[in-house]
Amino acid sequence: MDRPSYEDLLERHFNLSSIDKEHVYKEIKLITFFHADKSQQFLHEYAKQIKAKEPQVPATYFFSMFGLTVSSFLAMLALKKVVVPISLETISAQLYRNETYKINTIALRLHSNDWKDGE
Repeated sequence: MDRPSYEDLLERHFNLSSIDKEHVYKEIKLITFFHADKSQQFLHEYAKQIKAKEPQVPATYFFSMFGLTVSSFLAMLALKKVVVPISLETISAQLYRNETYKINTIALRLHSNDWKDGE
């Protein structure tokens, strides 16, 4: 199935994609963040990869990224009249190596193709 053009927009502006990133070394579904031990493991791994000295650094980066999902939902509804199927069950965070910029970073992965045209 071809990707809708708005998926490219989501990826480019909101770092939300239905396609796995290359070089993923850790992934966690957002619903799992309700389990403190699993979310702390994920953020600890992220902290190591970005060489953060304080635990607040990866948490701040991650949750600012997570805030983009709300923006993406509203932007797609306003600009494209499309409802993006976002929920804690359908989105995961991926830690991956961005080979273009030679950095370790984070992206959000949408595990649903249930796109709906808004009315």
